[in-house]
Amino acid sequence: MTKSAVNKFLNINLFSIYNVDIEIKDIAVLIIFIIAINIVIRIAYRIIFKYSKRDKGSTYSVFKLISYFIWVIGISLYLNAIGIDITFLIASSAALLVGIGIGLQQTFNDLISGIILLFEGSVKVGDIVVINGEFKKIKSIGLRTSRAESFDNSTIIIPNSKIVTENVINYDNGAHPVRFSLLINVGYDSDTQQVKDRLIDLAKTEELVLEEPEPFVLFDNIDENSFRFKLCFFTQFPSDGFSIQSNLRYKVIEEFRKLNITMPYPQRDININPKSLNELLSNDN
Repeated sequence: MTKSAVNKFLNINLFSIYNVDIEIKDIAVLIIFIIAINIVIRIAYRIIFKYSKRDKGSTYSVFKLISYFIWVIGISLYLNAIGIDITFLIASSAALLVGIGIGLQQTFNDLISGIILLFEGSVKVGDIVVINGEFKKIKSIGLRTSRAESFDNSTIIIPNSKIVTENVINYDNGAHPVRFSLLINVGYDSDTQQVKDRLIDLAKTEELVLEEPEPFVLFDNIDENSFRFKLCFFTQFPSDGFSIQSNLRYKVIEEFRKLNITMPYPQRDININPKSLNELLSNDN
């Protein structure tokens, strides 16, 4: 095939957009641009993961943000190369973009929240957080949503705006000891000092309960039917707290039965006036 034939083939007009004729050579340039962008993204991937001091999940999220930016720059350069004016394109699509912006307002909110999470680092991959009263482990942080895993192995997709704008407790996955507590009610006739000592002893029998800080007991309240104690203990990982609480409940019930320490249930005393009862019975007859 001669050079003129090749040029003639490359200059074949396929279609027009914004008064710009798209030829076969423009498609060839597009393919070259796509290959070049992918090469740049791969280089960026290696550099980011080699020198980043963030955790793997956050580093990947930052990489995704940079890759999107590279794609935007690459597409803009390509459109300019084939003769399409970007400013004209944006201006002519302004009304459409406004409509899309209103419709995707929550999506943009999640995207901005994702960028805040990535650069602020208040929540990281691997952190244990409490959202809506439930413990979750952050598995990944994306630009729009984050993926978290419950202790029952279920996975939940959380919009990033929910993490940024709502109250989220972050236990930082073992970076600091976590305190758990156990409420125990005992009868009025119980020896309070004995109850305190036995609860602390039982807490120390659990391997996952930390020796420092030491477990302790608070005389929490005098309820209507009982004395209420709160056994407080520390563990390194939040996920261990639930199994420790369960084990301690078994041990407390068994130990208190041996010591004849009662664990009362709510009771009510009802006083009936005999005269009123007789009148009620007479009316029924």
